[in-house]
Order: sequence, then structure tokens, then C-alpha cells
Amino acid sequence: DNPGLEDLNGSFTVVGCGQTALVKVSQEGAPCNFICDVNALQLTSSEQTIVIPVATNGDMTVSSDQGFVDAAVVSSGDSVSIHVEQNLGDQEREAEVWIESCLGIHPITVTQDANPVHTGELNPGEISIYPNPVTEKHFRIIFPGGVKELDYTISDLSGKALQNGKIYSSEEIIRLKVQPGSYFLNIKGNDLNFKKVLIVL
Repeated sequence: DNPGLEDLNGSFTVVGCGQTALVKVSQEGAPCNFICDVNALQLTSSEQTIVIPVATNGDMTVSSDQGFVDAAVVSSGDSVSIHVEQNLGDQEREAEVWIESCLGIHPITVTQDANPVHTGELNPGEISIYPNPVTEKHFRIIFPGGVKELDYTISDLSGKALQNGKIYSSEEIIRLKVQPGSYFLNIKGNDLNFKKVLIVL
């Protein structure tokens, strides 16, 4: 089996009946293959790194059109790392990341939220998510000062909501219904808009 793009060439010798024959063998390379299921990322204002799985049988390069995004091919060659600096401004910002492979260019649109201005009873910096990464299909959200009723949503990296519910106590256990991967946890209510990357193993 030749999974690569390049043709393979070789030879072997056959000896018999007092004669020697050299047999040459050539195997064509595989057709170009490239798979990336991510076309868009909706990120919070914080500094973060997202790793996107990629399947290809050829070389690839990655680049970005904005300085606040640093994109690179992971050394194993099966994923792309996108590092985004913290957004300290009050405006949402956007960048394009391009993955170039044997099939051409695959674009990923990266949108980063503006730096939020929080008011109200809850301080987002005091909210704890434990454990994160999540290893046992559930995690705790801890609010030191107590809470009233809040809403939470778990969405994929494109912003699609996958799970939601209510929070009623200062230490709430959330049981996950999603597969392993990277997600956004968004908590709203009482003038709070809290967003954090949640990693499920």
C-alpha cells in the first residue's frame, strides 16, 4: 500500500535456469486527500490556543492575514494549531486562516469577541470551572458569592449550541451530553455574560 502522493519505484532480481533477470516495479502514488471539518471559529476575548484535527496524505502549510493570530502545523502533521492573542479592545475582530494542501486552500474564519465589560453582583474572575479539561463526563461550576437563577449553554467552536440548562446553586454539577473535544461554556444572567473554553477528554 502506498499512502503517499509520490510514485514508488523499485526492483528485484530473479535467478533461475542459469539466467538472471532484473524486474522493475513501479507503484503509483495515492490520490490527494485532505479533510478538515472546521470552517469557522467563534472565540472569546481571552488569549487561547485551539487545535484543529486535519487528515492529509501530503504536505500542508498554514498562514493568517492578521497579526493577532499565529497559526502553525503541529509537528505530528495531523492537526493545525491556532493561537489567538487576548482582545483588549471594545470591538469584535476577525481574521482568516488559510491551510494550503495538495487540494488547494481551505479557509477558516476566526472571529474573536470584544473585551467584555461586566457589571452586576457576580465577578467573572471568581467563577471556577473544575475540572477543566473534563475527564469524567461532568464538571462543577463554583460561584463563591452565591447565585440566583442563571442560564448556561455549551456550544461547539463554530457557535452551534449543543447543550443548555439552568444553574440554581453556588456549586452546580453539570453532566455533559457531548463527545470529547473543545467547546465554549457560556453563562448568562444577573448582568453576567461569562464565556470560557471547555475541553472534554
